[in-house]
Amino acid sequence: MVRKKSHRLEQQPPGFTYAEAERVMLTALRIDAQHRGLLRARLKNLQRLGLPGTAPGKGARARYTRAQLGMWLLAMLVADTGIDPTIVVRAIKAQWKELAPWIAQATDVEAQSGRPVWVVLRPGLAGAAWGGGGPSLLIEMLRPDPRSNELIQLVMGASARDKWVSLLNFSRSATRLETAL
Repeated sequence: MVRKKSHRLEQQPPGFTYAEAERVMLTALRIDAQHRGLLRARLKNLQRLGLPGTAPGKGARARYTRAQLGMWLLAMLVADTGIDPTIVVRAIKAQWKELAPWIAQATDVEAQSGRPVWVVLRPGLAGAAWGGGGPSLLIEMLRPDPRSNELIQLVMGASARDKWVSLLNFSRSATRLETAL
């Protein structure tokens, strides 16, 4: 009796490999390939801190969704302001339900036609710790109407309360990430 081996084509699970994620992050963050090691160290640190929250299990390789890549991108951009990555990860995880829909909207037709999605950071770092609470970071995302003065009002409101606010056009980096995929 002759047995034939059944050859099944193995289907790749959905998502992106770590190598693909690393490559698109280099593009999205405009990092030269020669600095890949530094990017890798920062991404591994985010993983150790629990972002994006995938644990592949023993022997399995993690696959990353577009949303998780967006989460990493947001974390890298926020950490680039100098805020401790531990605080950044804690803030993103706590606020992810509100932030997640904005990740996809950052590259939608509206964003491409001149209404980008902005990241608004409102840190309470040293002052919050002195008040008895730990450091905090409020991360918001919004798409202001170009005919309004919403961004100017955010800045003026923060200065009137002796607070600071940081703004970033997230759509630009998110578009580079999406294009690299």
